[in-house]
Amino acid sequence: MATTPEEGSNGRPRRRRSQLSDDVARDLRAWIMSGKLRPGAAVHLEETATELDVSITPVRDALLTLCGEGFVEPGHRRGFVVTQLSREDVLDIFWLQSRVAVELAQRAAGHLTPPGIDALQRHIDRLRTAVTARDVDAIANAEFAFHRELNHLARASKLAWFSLKMSWYAPQRMYSTDHTWGEFAVASHERLLAALREADMTQIAVETQVLFADAAQRLLAHLEHVGVWDESEESAADTLADSSS
Repeated sequence: MATTPEEGSNGRPRRRRSQLSDDVARDLRAWIMSGKLRPGAAVHLEETATELDVSITPVRDALLTLCGEGFVEPGHRRGFVVTQLSREDVLDIFWLQSRVAVELAQRAAGHLTPPGIDALQRHIDRLRTAVTARDVDAIANAEFAFHRELNHLARASKLAWFSLKMSWYAPQRMYSTDHTWGEFAVASHERLLAALREADMTQIAVETQVLFADAAQRLLAHLEHVGVWDESEESAADTLADSSS
């Protein structure tokens, strides 16, 4: 079937060229963090470009970005190899996200106005509706919008930028497809908003930490379930060393 200029060969909307490498890096990062790409797996430029319906150039640029982040390393035949992802890596990522998120939420509490409270409540209401409908994309969008609004209210643009960058390491679709997470997220966000209304800094920290601790444990359980750590980390490290030699 022929495609329009706005569509790729797989029928999905084409992305602007300036966004391609960032979008590909985001997709590959999510594949690694969700276990779709496992430690030691080879990532070939041509195959990845075909799967994502892009040219080789943004795939190469994205893999170089991920190489700098420690997710992949150069391998054979113009490809890359996924590096080891340990349980400690996952916990470290969410620990750091939690620390930054607590600071942003507490700062936001000091600037919260009735319109700001209303905006946060609308995002929670949209999240609840999306969870009830099991609309995966709407769940992800509503949850992201809540935290974007909260970070904006904090009036700390650089810290909010770091928070955004760190959010890329969470495989959001894994959470959005988990109905139990959706129900938990709605209740947790409601409790966080209640703490924000009262400017209760201790409870704001508690509720924020609960959100990220739960996210970390769900991801660890998922990676265990799909068998990312079936083999010892030492064996995986040996495989990576052999692949890159």
